[in-house]
Amino acid sequence: MTFYYKNIELFVPAAMIIVIGIVLGFIFKRFVHSRLKRAAARSSWAGDDVVLEAVEPHIVIWFFLGALSIATSSIESLDLQNAYLTNVINNYVPKFLIIVLIGSITLALGNLAVSLFDLWARGQEKGFPSTTMFTNFVRIAIYVIGVLIILDALNISIAPMITALGVGGLAVSLALKILYLMFLLDCTSF
Repeated sequence: MTFYYKNIELFVPAAMIIVIGIVLGFIFKRFVHSRLKRAAARSSWAGDDVVLEAVEPHIVIWFFLGALSIATSSIESLDLQNAYLTNVINNYVPKFLIIVLIGSITLALGNLAVSLFDLWARGQEKGFPSTTMFTNFVRIAIYVIGVLIILDALNISIAPMITALGVGGLAVSLALKILYLMFLLDCTSF
C-alpha cells in the first residue's frame, strides 16, 4: 500500500502540470490566437492569415509537449525507487517529445509552405498551371526532410538510406532512359 501512496505523491503533481499545460493551450488558442487572427484579418497582406492558419491546429499540442517536458523534469528531480519507471522517464519520454515536436513542426511548415505557394500562385497575372502538382511536391519534400530530421534526432544513421535512394534513383533513371528512347523511336517511325 505504501508503494501506491508513493506513486500518487510522485505522479499527481506531474499530472496536474500536464492538465494545466493543456488548459493553457486551449486558453491561448481561444483568446490570444483568435485576437491575432482578427488583427491579421484587418491587415492587407494575406500571408499573416496563412501563418496563423498553419500554426492553429498545433498550439494545444505544443503546450502539451511543454507541460510534459516540465512534468518529466519534475519527476526526474525526485528519487525514484523503481528502475523501470526511471528508464521510461529518462529514455522514452524525451524521444516521444522529440518525435511529436518535430513531426508537429513539420506538419505546420508543410501547411505553411503550401499555403504560401498557393497565395503566390494566385497572385500571378497569367495564372500558374498545375499548382496541385507543385504543392504536392513541396509538401512531400518538407515531410521527407522532417522524417530525416526525426531519424537523425533519434541517432538513426540516414546516410545509408540516402545513398541507397541515390543508387536506386540512378538505376531507375537509366532504365527509364532506354524505355523513353524506344518510345521516341516508335513514335517517329510513323
